[in-house]
Amino acid sequence: LQQFVIEASNGDLTATANVPIGAPPHAMVSSDSTLYVLSRGSADVRAVRAELDGRLTSLQTTAMDTPSAIDATGTHLYVGSAGSTSVPPRICAHVVGTDGTFDVAPAGCVNVAGAVQAMAHGPGVLFVLSRGAGPS
Repeated sequence: LQQFVIEASNGDLTATANVPIGAPPHAMVSSDSTLYVLSRGSADVRAVRAELDGRLTSLQTTAMDTPSAIDATGTHLYVGSAGSTSVPPRICAHVVGTDGTFDVAPAGCVNVAGAVQAMAHGPGVLFVLSRGAGPS
């Protein structure tokens, strides 16, 4: 994970920090000063805090079953999975603490019609792209 400072006047980027985050990284979302990085190859989600002085601090690494997409709302981290022979494709909600770490055990999960590809949230709603038809 690399961090760049953006020059406001012209958009130029200057590299400022680097943190190893697993292989290969697949998706990333941010909530306040915490970044959540999903790595398919190492099948985990990592929480990394961007410090005020520009440093990146690794907070947590948690193994997940076939993670494929993530989204964060500030109070919850949503992790979508592709599914496996033992677990169907699903989305699980993890409670996020004030320090940016999240509960390893999900607060709840819902099965979905196909492998979760991407997620985004709006006020009171989670949008999900998955391989497979959903409810009509």
